[in-house]
Amino acid sequence: MKRFALCLVLIGGLCACSHNNDPQIKADEAQAVYLATNLVNNGNSNTQSYVGPTINTMDANNTDQTFGLQAQKTAQGTKNYQLMVLLIYPNNWRLYDSASLVNQDKVTFNVVSREAGACFNGRCLMREMMAISLTEDFLIQHAKTGFQVNIHAQRGGESVLFVPSPYIIGFMDAADHQFQQGTQ
Repeated sequence: MKRFALCLVLIGGLCACSHNNDPQIKADEAQAVYLATNLVNNGNSNTQSYVGPTINTMDANNTDQTFGLQAQKTAQGTKNYQLMVLLIYPNNWRLYDSASLVNQDKVTFNVVSREAGACFNGRCLMREMMAISLTEDFLIQHAKTGFQVNIHAQRGGESVLFVPSPYIIGFMDAADHQFQQGTQ
């Protein structure tokens, strides 16, 4: 139930961030990412969660891509990292079901939600949210280069995302700093 509630908070946050009128945080500004990374309260679970700002892009397939990093640290000190992705597109379901990193095998991929959004004249906006697991080592290795994620659909095609180097640096600095403060 707690996991479901956290997913709802993240969905709401990603949706709200993707449609607000506030200035967008530029992915090439590590300091802005550092400052915009927030601690999310997980109630009584003794887990600290950090949510980075979202990056919004549009791909060649008319897919609105909203994505950002998040991290959790358990009371035992274990850190888990995920790239949270919200893809919004018109018409038929694509049913995204896997992801791969460039020059690597497929990664752990979880569908968080699928829902049809606003409809007009029989055409609807489809929303698919997913969580892609990443390791701390992977993020450290790609802090200077950034990384590309290919998200594959059951019905063919893919969505390609790029997480830039300064975003990773700003997020990792903020999460590491805040993790350290939380343990003192």
